[in-house]
Amino acid sequence: MKAILALLMILASVRAEAAQVRIVEGSTRSQIAAVPKDGQRPLVELREVQVSLSDTARSGSERLDILMLREPRSGLFWWRYQTSESGRPGGIIERFLRDSITHLTDDRVVYFMLSTSTLWVSESLERQPSMDAGQASVVAALERDWEAMQAHPAPWFLRVNLISVLDRDFFFLRGSASSFPGPKLRGVSRQNGGWRVVLDGPNGDLAAVLLSERFDLLGAAPVK
Repeated sequence: MKAILALLMILASVRAEAAQVRIVEGSTRSQIAAVPKDGQRPLVELREVQVSLSDTARSGSERLDILMLREPRSGLFWWRYQTSESGRPGGIIERFLRDSITHLTDDRVVYFMLSTSTLWVSESLERQPSMDAGQASVVAALERDWEAMQAHPAPWFLRVNLISVLDRDFFFLRGSASSFPGPKLRGVSRQNGGWRVVLDGPNGDLAAVLLSERFDLLGAAPVK
């Protein structure tokens, strides 16, 4: 009996230290978008919400913008979060569509985002029966794993350094000391079992990089 009571006290303590997440009223926005998949462009559901997260272990709170993506046919589901920008909450759907490319395969969602010479890649094999079920799973994950997420703020992202296969001058505007404007993602496609990523450089030129199935950098390729 004493052992059982001790276990219950430990479980109660863990629950007490878990983060508490609340959906901010009026913050939910949804949109339908087309994404690439094997030469086609199936429609996916996008949803953004803002949450208020109270971290009892740190005696603090903050607001996060959450983006979720789900393909209705397969149920494939992917999500990410970011700290809500002060004075400019929300709008994460627009930035997602403008600054990144998400590619579907039969069994996963793969997300690509470019930051100067670094390509960030994230993938998900998760499936959810509905967007509401997916949102509930996100809230549960934040409440359960927030401490670990804080310790490793980008645990789901793989970093690919493109400067090892492309000339450094490709990434920066000639004659300018600023890093803006930078290169942009033009397209992502499957090629020979791997990935072909095409970039628009700030000087009006194009480049393509090839990645393996597991996103190992294979080299550059000509753009026709």
